[in-house]
Amino acid sequence: MQKTFVCIALFIAVLQGNSQTLLEDIGPAPGHYMREHTSTSINRINEIWMEDFDNGIPASWTNEEMSGIANWEYRGPNTVPDLYVGSRGSCVPQGQAGSVPIQSESWSNGFVIFDSNYWDDNIGPCITGFGTGPSPAPHAASLSTGSIDLSSHESANLMFTQYFKEWTNNTTAKVQGSIDGGDWVDLYTLTVESGNSTAPDAVVIVDISEIAGGHEDVKIRFLFEGTYYYWMIDDVVIFEPDANNLEFQDATYGNYDVFNEENETGFEYLEYSMYPQDMSPYLYLSAHALNIGADTQTNVVLDVTIENTATQEIIYSESSTPQNIFPQVNQGFMMPGFQMPDVIGDYKLTFEVTQDEEDDEPENNIKESLISITDVVYARDNRVTEGIFVPSAIYDEIQYEVGNMFVITESNMEAHSISMAVGVGSQAGALVYGAIYKLDISQGVTPQLVAQTESAEVYWEAMNGIGESDLMVLPFNEPITLDKDSAYLVMAGSESGPQDVLFAASGETPAYSSWAKFYPNNMGYLLETPMVRLNFGEVVDVEEHNYNAIEVQQNFPNPFTDRTAIQYSLDKPSKVTIEVHDLTGRLLSTKTLGVRPAGKHTAFIERGTLSSGLYTYTFIANNTKTTTTMVVQ
Repeated sequence: MQKTFVCIALFIAVLQGNSQTLLEDIGPAPGHYMREHTSTSINRINEIWMEDFDNGIPASWTNEEMSGIANWEYRGPNTVPDLYVGSRGSCVPQGQAGSVPIQSESWSNGFVIFDSNYWDDNIGPCITGFGTGPSPAPHAASLSTGSIDLSSHESANLMFTQYFKEWTNNTTAKVQGSIDGGDWVDLYTLTVESGNSTAPDAVVIVDISEIAGGHEDVKIRFLFEGTYYYWMIDDVVIFEPDANNLEFQDATYGNYDVFNEENETGFEYLEYSMYPQDMSPYLYLSAHALNIGADTQTNVVLDVTIENTATQEIIYSESSTPQNIFPQVNQGFMMPGFQMPDVIGDYKLTFEVTQDEEDDEPENNIKESLISITDVVYARDNRVTEGIFVPSAIYDEIQYEVGNMFVITESNMEAHSISMAVGVGSQAGALVYGAIYKLDISQGVTPQLVAQTESAEVYWEAMNGIGESDLMVLPFNEPITLDKDSAYLVMAGSESGPQDVLFAASGETPAYSSWAKFYPNNMGYLLETPMVRLNFGEVVDVEEHNYNAIEVQQNFPNPFTDRTAIQYSLDKPSKVTIEVHDLTGRLLSTKTLGVRPAGKHTAFIERGTLSSGLYTYTFIANNTKTTTTMVVQ
């Protein structure tokens, strides 16, 4: 169910009101991220039992719903809809998906979903209204395993991958256990704020030793009770945990809390990857380590060092007071803060936990971060493209912007330009621009435009695939003086919308610190950091080469079911090749068209073995590439 417009209404209420608390009700920007997927995993010592739904829902499992209609479903390569479809959605036109699928390690062989949207008015787009489907919400449905023998295992952990989205705060998602046919006991309760979701590859680990360890008849149940949205589950595993295993949950050098009333702007103490020399930061160093082992870990110490990577000089080295961490306890550590020097260079932050016991998986005991002190660049991204934000199709032709919050900590800082990374799937020649807004959440989040650059054309060399870092630099006509102790929203924009320009992202971003704006006033926060930077001096733009041009139009029809046509034109005779890639960047097909004369041409792409979903097609001619997205229905 697409609830976008409710989130929009909430945001408008924030704009018009004077209440900071409504900020919490703004949801994520509608869309998804194209990226190379790497699922979270652990070293599975002594796997006892597993179900990855390779053959659908096993016959030994029990699938129940209060009306006998709205059951858990299997999505697989040969189902209708197939594994490329998450929630079908009751406000989504026939044939379109309401959400992306789960991104588990084995999603390609299928997963299970309870789709509360679909069963409540499954005829889109909301033709008959909510609550009128074959099983109107609220729903209650459970999916239970068959009997699992843990009689030989006193210690056992349950692990599964999930993708859950909540709508009304009236939905409960629980994992329960039953021993020897007895009552169901809660093992895990999922809590997500209204309108928000987990990550599409969120991994949950629950210690079930006390309840289920040593029993020969154990059953696990996934229970959904509530109204709207969905819960996807995959890769359900029971394993015997390591005896000794600490794992970092986070390791930070910021102290960001948008709702801390002591923070003047709300956006103080964000983590940045690059700081201009005049704003060298004070670091707030902290970490959390989770004991995922079966035994208590004794005398656990957090060590933190900061090293100048060029000189190898250690400029900070501190250790915490030793403490014991019991199984499944997520222990916090606070370290003395540190004022970074104003010396230009790269600095490596290393967080490491040690204990008296020998850790069975030491590689997850260390986390590293890289901070750069630069001459002029202020940035929050991880330096290279890790994903590309693709807004929901309803915004295809809508002017939009993406960007990040920046806090100015010194006086007389003058912004000279904005750097931005556009992603593959953008159109050469499309126009982009940069903008700075001043933000004051004490007045209900009221962004006020401070300055905007002139528009510039996107060119091939500036388009970023995964792992690339080519940024366009858009200067202001005159430097813009920014106020000390003020927060600014720095944005990259496209007047013609996502159909022409997609922006690159790099690294996760804290809630409400990165934004997407769809004109005139619809906003949502982003889950990944746009590669949008603020520059306080001259920086180098991406060099544009004078290649022979190839112009490629959007395929038609789009979406398509069997075959689609693409018009393209050449400046001079050229050998033309078409490549089709999936969302991970994997090459699926190459089609050589041979040498084509100058002028306009039409090429065709057949569906063939392509499943429903989003793909990119790339035209290559005389060292020039043009990449565009397409949708197979």
